[in-house]
Amino acid sequence: MFAKTGTGVGRFDPSAPPTTYKALAGYIEMPDGGWVTFAEFMQAPVESVPAGQALADLAGAAMGEIAAHVYETAG
Repeated sequence: MFAKTGTGVGRFDPSAPPTTYKALAGYIEMPDGGWVTFAEFMQAPVESVPAGQALADLAGAAMGEIAAHVYETAG
């Protein structure tokens, strides 16, 4: 598996709550030599930047599990 993550947490509009952005994209070489390309994206408003950072950590773990499940079931 080859992948790249991206994370952003911040208040991009002073009148809006902070937002968490998380992404994972890449490709997986399957046991048969084929390739699967994937991309996952998440965006959610949060109550505070620390809450957004905690959500980003949780989302990162979940995205990794999703990518692993794709590898395990698509081959």
